[in-house]
Amino acid sequence: MKEVVIEKIKLTKDLERRARLLSMAGDETRIRILCLMYEYKKACVSDIASALDMSIAAVSHHLQLMKENNLFTTERI
Repeated sequence: MKEVVIEKIKLTKDLERRARLLSMAGDETRIRILCLMYEYKKACVSDIASALDMSIAAVSHHLQLMKENNLFTTERI
């Protein structure tokens, strides 16, 4: 039987990005926000807060983290 050689996995920028995305998706609130945004495509912070029965400050915090990890873009109207 041939021996399997497992190579080391280096920590690359791409791997770091993937880990951050998994971290983002590992939070219940952010999953709820992602589901809401998938369904409605656009929403303001107050609408998201109302739909999730959360404070605007809490939702804003989660959205900021998601924006920093390139999951969303923002638009002021």
